[in-house]
Amino acid sequence: MYISKVHIKNFRNFADCGIPLCEGLSVLIGENNVGKSNFLAALGLIFSADASQRTRQLTVEDFCIDVPRTDEPPEIRVACTLTGFNTDAEKSVVATWLTRNSQEALVTYVFRCSAKGRATYKKEGPVPIEEYEWTIFGGETETKGAFEFDQLQKIVLDSLGALRDAQNDLQPGARGNIGRVLRHFQTSDVQQQNITGAIGQLNELLGQTGQVQGAQKSINERLIEIGGATNAQDTRLAPVGARYDDLIRDVKIEVRSVGKEFRAVSWNGLGYNNLLFISVLLADYVNRRAGQKLVLPIMAIEEPEAHLHPHLQKLLNRNFEKSARGAQVIATTHSTHITSSVSPDALVALNRDEHGALQAVRIGSLFPTDKIGKREKLDLERYMDATKSTLFFAKSVLLVEGLAEVFPINSI
Repeated sequence: MYISKVHIKNFRNFADCGIPLCEGLSVLIGENNVGKSNFLAALGLIFSADASQRTRQLTVEDFCIDVPRTDEPPEIRVACTLTGFNTDAEKSVVATWLTRNSQEALVTYVFRCSAKGRATYKKEGPVPIEEYEWTIFGGETETKGAFEFDQLQKIVLDSLGALRDAQNDLQPGARGNIGRVLRHFQTSDVQQQNITGAIGQLNELLGQTGQVQGAQKSINERLIEIGGATNAQDTRLAPVGARYDDLIRDVKIEVRSVGKEFRAVSWNGLGYNNLLFISVLLADYVNRRAGQKLVLPIMAIEEPEAHLHPHLQKLLNRNFEKSARGAQVIATTHSTHITSSVSPDALVALNRDEHGALQAVRIGSLFPTDKIGKREKLDLERYMDATKSTLFFAKSVLLVEGLAEVFPINSI
């Protein structure tokens, strides 16, 4: 199962646009401010792992600036079409979301004005945002029945933003990304008891050192001075958490080069920490899919090429294609190294037409499905390298034949 199309209306820079997606890997390309990040934000209104009552409640700034003002207050709508549901688990999730075409399911987010707000609305006045409310429904027609949010939770979107801080996000903690991977695996009760006993012995040994005893005494003395002997708590410095869960929570990741000693990730450059962070997220992603906790895990990554050597960009992209089997990966990029290593079927170009309207085109769909079209698409795939892939990012292309024509063009 996968999201095959997302139709966005009146959200940020999307006035009315349908964006096709591919099964497995989809790579969105386009110039800056064309709407790639806004597209992922729209998708997150329905499927984001962090979506809540608060995050789904939008603001006036979320309305498209070109939204027409009529006698009815404007509304924002995001409709996602799901196709390719084959397993019983997938069919059970989309059972009440089916359209008249039984091979498609539809989930729609709507942000609209309440009945109270519509009664006093005037198109010349401001949008009464305080009277707006959101809803999500399945199928083509909105029903009054409660939506199955428990079913929706089996389709989860995890987003990795472009302005990520990989080093900080790799730090240990209760909600850390390392912990997400650790939760997929189990430790026996005997091992946990042995580790807990060893932790106790370690804390006892460290507590006998002059440094720990001195610091502990100094803190307790200051505490008594401030709060008095009757109110003061007795404190102890425990270098390692006393419980097994505390130890696991604080597990940190270290790195080393071949033949070198392990060191903290702060020794890494931005590129390798970025690659390491994506690897951690993909490990969690693959394990969740293998454990069948989700029927459709979706990973959205903005600019995966950040700080990466061109060769590593291509290797990472190939891993995306592998990870996307049975799931869905959506990446946005400005890298010609990535676009040159992706099939035209996976490339989705966002651009504006001659009237300024936003449109989305899947490059592979431009070719006929007959034998000639397949051959031409294969020729394009072979032709594209990191230099020629700049064609995908161009607003227009001028074709010339021969060096006699190229030289005058280059001199302009």
